[in-house]
Amino acid sequence: MYSLKGDIVLDPFLGTGTTTLAAIGNCRNSIGFDLEPGLLKVQLENLHSIKDKLNRIIEKRKTITTFLYRIDKMKGNRFFILIKIFKRP
Repeated sequence: MYSLKGDIVLDPFLGTGTTTLAAIGNCRNSIGFDLEPGLLKVQLENLHSIKDKLNRIIEKRKTITTFLYRIDKMKGNRFFILIKIFKRP
């Protein structure tokens, strides 16, 4: 699957919320649901426990994207950003 920054990621099997956390950490919005109501509490606890870490990841990713965008503008290469983002783990 592939999504862009700001897209909405749907997780119809929310579970403990790892997909939601990954989406938020990658500057995506997320909608998740699960039939087991007890898992929502676990997911919310996970989200609150790493709130500061997620905010740092989001800010770092914004900086990297801005940096790559500036390089892209200087080189005039429309595909430079995608190549750099997907080559690095």
